[in-house]
Amino acid sequence: MKWNTGVADNSEGQFPYIASLQLVRDGVRFHNCGGSIITTTAILSAAHCVFSSGYYYAVAGDYDMSTDEGTEQEVLVTEQIPHPQFNGAAGVGPYDVSVFKLQSALTLNSNVQTISLPSAGAIPEGGSIGVLSGWGTTEDGTQPNILQTVDLTIYDYETCKAHMDELDPTFNPLTETMVCTGPFYEGISICAGDSGGPLEQNQQLIGIVSFTMNPCGAAGAPSIFTRVSAYLDFINENLYLIYNKSIKKRRPKHPEAFGAHIVADTRIRWVPGEAPFIVSLQLLLGERLYHNCGGSIITTTAVLTAAHCTSDLQVVAVAGAYNISSNSSTEQYVPVIEQIPYPEYNDTSSLVGPYDIAVFRLQYALTLDSYVQVIGLPSAESIPEGGSDATLWGWGYTETGRPTEILQTVTVTIYDYGTCLEYLQYMNVTSFVLTEAILCTGPFDEGISMCAGDDGGPLEQDGVLVGIVSFSPTSCSTRGGAAVYTRVSAYMDFITENI
Repeated sequence: MKWNTGVADNSEGQFPYIASLQLVRDGVRFHNCGGSIITTTAILSAAHCVFSSGYYYAVAGDYDMSTDEGTEQEVLVTEQIPHPQFNGAAGVGPYDVSVFKLQSALTLNSNVQTISLPSAGAIPEGGSIGVLSGWGTTEDGTQPNILQTVDLTIYDYETCKAHMDELDPTFNPLTETMVCTGPFYEGISICAGDSGGPLEQNQQLIGIVSFTMNPCGAAGAPSIFTRVSAYLDFINENLYLIYNKSIKKRRPKHPEAFGAHIVADTRIRWVPGEAPFIVSLQLLLGERLYHNCGGSIITTTAVLTAAHCTSDLQVVAVAGAYNISSNSSTEQYVPVIEQIPYPEYNDTSSLVGPYDIAVFRLQYALTLDSYVQVIGLPSAESIPEGGSDATLWGWGYTETGRPTEILQTVTVTIYDYGTCLEYLQYMNVTSFVLTEAILCTGPFDEGISMCAGDDGGPLEQDGVLVGIVSFSPTSCSTRGGAAVYTRVSAYMDFITENI
């Protein structure tokens, strides 16, 4: 960053989403570009940061490059993917975006975090403020060891274009897929070393450092960033290969002890668009996605599921899905950037018990349409009436003993807590912790149950999410068995605090 005023050292941990991309060439390693952590295995940077000679390390959690602080995580970059339309020979221009894939996953903590992406096509408002951070060259011509930050004013496209035309009527590379910042005449600018780094606004990555006019900080020169919202398709294609993916099923560790699967002769297949609130939560293993759990869309950026569905792997939420073995134009793929289980949930207790609820935050907002919708939440502490009907949805194992690829649904009967408790005691089921913060469904004697793969999915009643699939205390579809759900109304404070 080149400046005369307004720039300050970063406070340690203030920008946990930034990474230093350090190039190793001819036996020398040096900071070359910045980047932003968008998943645990991917960094978003500028296409002009891609180099075919040498190789990169991504260093996350860094503050002062001159010292080892113990917060750094260093991972080899295995693939650099520039936008296919970027013209490196032109020096500056559009399509200046790239995905850097990492050899192994970063561990998220207070010093290393992912950053959210904006909605497709979103344009930052002119006159608003964005935050730049980086290790770019400073006003004394040297590269700082300590991460720097400065607030920048965003200018709308027309204002910036007119300004750049005045500076150089013969050459103006500005396009509408860029973000332009000032102030133009205060010597505050991006500079060498900031390339590829983040411009952040309201905790979203809105821009990638692209170019400025030489020299850095020249009077009247704006800073130009790649507008991230213009390239979400490119980003998604190269994070998850979603247009060429092959999905397999992943069996939970103990399908006989917990989970949901709609096992019944009376179940029916979902009609596309009938349950637009459900998502398939899929685990990314290598370059393949595996269905793991269900979940329910409660805001455009949050999914409600079971705490036992949390994973150390990268999770991708797939909304608008019908057949999870094939692609559909109705589907939206969004990475999960944060998994928040209820703090009192005990994940060592055979994966079943109370507090089995979690909020999964999405990296960017889903687009609501006829296939993707939020579901209503119940009033706090409301309890569904015993004997009433509710609808269970999921991709769990069926009576064939195999998982289904087509979303299934079945109507179940809700039993009040007392009736459920008495019945389970009668069945000599005493090894599970049952509290009044659960729901219980039957019918007990018709082999209708949940099973592995339905975990975390919705129990819906009158357009409201009343339950989250938690566990079955007997084997799936056992006659005389019951299905147990987390009662959503018991956890409204937790939900509202974390969305």
